[in-house]
Amino acid sequence: MKHFFKILIFLFITSGYAIANAQETIIEFVVFQPDELQVEINANAIAGGKQQLNAIAGGGTPDYTYHWTPATGLSNPDIANPVLSPGNTITTYWVEVTDYKGCSVSAEYVYHPTGIHVVDTDKQKVIFLDNANRLLKIYFPVSESQATVFIYNMLGQMIDSYLFKNIPATDTKQIAVDFLNEGCYLISFQTATHQQSEKIIIKK
Repeated sequence: MKHFFKILIFLFITSGYAIANAQETIIEFVVFQPDELQVEINANAIAGGKQQLNAIAGGGTPDYTYHWTPATGLSNPDIANPVLSPGNTITTYWVEVTDYKGCSVSAEYVYHPTGIHVVDTDKQKVIFLDNANRLLKIYFPVSESQATVFIYNMLGQMIDSYLFKNIPATDTKQIAVDFLNEGCYLISFQTATHQQSEKIIIKK
């Protein structure tokens, strides 16, 4: 992307306190602005039931750094193409790409293990953040025998986890988040049939 600029320069030749002559010069130059930083993810099946995740970045200012969250099941969370080993729960992986100038962008990939179906949550969001009351709310559209909530920081480190049992349908569980510092976190919610991850922003 090109941006054109013009600079108007006045050159003055002075004698004492009087301007003897004034000359006007216009200089035009071009500044190249990089395209917007973007990333997309694809996955390829490899031997042993594993998958090769590929974060494809473009735009911004190379070189790029990569960080995947959570790191569970990944060969290396800090490369563009980690190997994902098969697991038994649906898991949403986030990759955050940062360019040379510190700009960041993220994308997600949902891993579906064989034999586990996904509950349709397009009509009903499950994870909510009530920033005003410092509460994380987990809504259960269907009854569950057990559910686990994990809180990760953006380095992929688990901050806390919560276990709920025998939850009736349409129930809402609340978790106080006033112990978290201001910043971004990843919330991962898992049951035997459903997994959802959401980024939240804690504001003081």
